[in-house]
Amino acid sequence: MLIKNVLRTEFVSNFKGFASWLILAQLITAAFIPALTRVYSPEKYATLALFMALVATVAPIVCGRYEQVIPISTTETEKHSAIKLCFFINWCFFLLAICSAFLAFTISDYIGWAGDINWTLGLAPFGLGLLGVLGILRNAGLSQGAYKLIGFGALAQALIAGVVSLALGLMNFGESGLLFGFVSGLLASVMVLFGHGKISTSVVFPKLRPADFKTAKKFAHFPLVNSFTSLLDCATLSMPVFFLASSYAGEVLGYYSLVLRAFNTPMNVVSQSVGQIALKRVADLVNGGGSPLPFFKKSVALLSFSGLIAAIIFVGVSKNGFGLIFGSKWSGAGVYAVILAPSLLIRFVVGTLSSLIIPAGHVKLVSIWQFFAFCSTGLVCLFFSGLADPESFLIALVVNDLIVYSIYFCVIFFAVCNVKRI
Repeated sequence: MLIKNVLRTEFVSNFKGFASWLILAQLITAAFIPALTRVYSPEKYATLALFMALVATVAPIVCGRYEQVIPISTTETEKHSAIKLCFFINWCFFLLAICSAFLAFTISDYIGWAGDINWTLGLAPFGLGLLGVLGILRNAGLSQGAYKLIGFGALAQALIAGVVSLALGLMNFGESGLLFGFVSGLLASVMVLFGHGKISTSVVFPKLRPADFKTAKKFAHFPLVNSFTSLLDCATLSMPVFFLASSYAGEVLGYYSLVLRAFNTPMNVVSQSVGQIALKRVADLVNGGGSPLPFFKKSVALLSFSGLIAAIIFVGVSKNGFGLIFGSKWSGAGVYAVILAPSLLIRFVVGTLSSLIIPAGHVKLVSIWQFFAFCSTGLVCLFFSGLADPESFLIALVVNDLIVYSIYFCVIFFAVCNVKRI
């Protein structure tokens, strides 16, 4: 009965419109993966994993977390100020990243490092800046209910990233082909959202006014509290990548990154759709004086059902199917997929629900959990990466994730039941 009630809601109607484009985007991504894994080796995928981990670790703070204010703003003036603040801070971080990359490039050239490491340094600031702009535009579109536009941007990102990566791989560009593909996809999505959105150039290159500083002060807890802990959160997710790269052969990180991509590619349709629509829906409920608890229960039911079915299918085909689908050199990744399945499932469900906690007003509570998760994951990585084989290390990570994300679910449930009005 609960599932039937969920399917009749306005939420699912918005979900279908948003997800239709995301489904196409993920189908395109999925179609490119078997071709890319036959062009690029696990070691080359490991370079992409390191690049994405490096960029993703810093990306949460490039807008000062003010992008989260955009969909929960109660007035147009407040939303406009939040967008201006985001672009101003993003430009500052971009220029700082350019200077840092130039300095690192000079040092690496002086000590004799060459080749793809220079492409990594050169592309990192652009990847970081584009991720920041993309976050701004997606949240601005979300505040306007432009779900199809956001989905179309994801479609452009998937198509351009796949085409560029495959073309450069066939031309023997090495690891840099994957890096250029990733950045090109981000640029394509930004161009789509900016071209069809309602963002003026005066906002992109902002001149801050007293009203903007007033908004900055009102939501100061986002950069002051949430920025640092968001860094910890992304560092927690990226930490296994860095430890796998430093402790084991390159192909191990390549296998790990492929498993995450193979599971997350189809599940991102549900995760991104539910997460972004739910953020707006809960914000409306909170601003209107309503309770988000019934919506929370429906979201848990939808996510748990879809995630469990996906995990069962994923485990069923992984052990013998990876070599057949992605090429014989990737057959070892099937074992990792079976090990990581429980972690991927709980992260999918709880990670998607985490968007509900922002409009519920419990940013500080989440910050405490993020610090705990960082410390817990860090201890596991430090202890097991040096003493155990890759499989044992991954099992330790899975156990850690089950404990940490179970606690996170309790935190989200508490926040939804005890809403704080901003």
